[in-house]
Amino acid sequence: MIVKKGEMLYNKAIEQNDIAYRIKLLEESVSQCADFNGYYELAKAYEAVDKLDKAENALVEARNIAVSDEAAASALSRLGLVYEKTGNREHEAYIAFRQSYEYHPYPKVLERIKVYDLKRLENGTSAKEIKMALSSNTKDIKVEPYLSLYIRFDFDSAQLTREGTWQANELGRALTAPEFKNSLFLLAGHTDSQGDDKYNQQLSEKRAEAVKNYLIRHNSLNTDTILTKGYGERRRIYPGNTELDHALNRRVEVRILSCCEYSK
Repeated sequence: MIVKKGEMLYNKAIEQNDIAYRIKLLEESVSQCADFNGYYELAKAYEAVDKLDKAENALVEARNIAVSDEAAASALSRLGLVYEKTGNREHEAYIAFRQSYEYHPYPKVLERIKVYDLKRLENGTSAKEIKMALSSNTKDIKVEPYLSLYIRFDFDSAQLTREGTWQANELGRALTAPEFKNSLFLLAGHTDSQGDDKYNQQLSEKRAEAVKNYLIRHNSLNTDTILTKGYGERRRIYPGNTELDHALNRRVEVRILSCCEYSK
């Protein structure tokens, strides 16, 4: 009976042009029956009247009760757009888009991810931006803070270029900040799809290790607090075969680990 009442309120709500009345009906609907569509439409209505905090909460609820990967992806992609509108939450938007794409590869979501990655590829990422990214976490989306960095190396080499050295220095400045004093880090190397799989795997491992060694030599970081891993070409973000796609796939991901992950 309660479910039927929730459905009735939902159906009545989506027919309403009056946004305030639609919100009222949708709020009553989800209070009667926690339904993905109800929370998703409620988030859209909140967003329309610029109630972004409430839109965020509704989308988190929608994501948590999504019954399919496509539904979860839809909730997360819209959550990313809400974060973009909120201001100063670009990294949370990026996390939401990345998670959305992992659930289901919607092309428009990949376009949003590419906007952020192109910015990092072209301009690099400052220590301040790295600290902000690693200090934030998307609300109730349980992921460890992480960031993809475009640390440049010589061609087919683990030797840092001048640009790569600058980016490694910015990373070192960020990781030695007081707020990360007791943190554990993972540096994960990724390559493009050009070349042999085995060679790319080895290259990704060498590059991650090269960044670790640079950080230890030039910053007061303990070798035991940095782990490295190489994924080769297995976790490419961009499936295309253009030089830009290859450049965007060549990256070093920095992630803060939990103690449980570290002990493994």
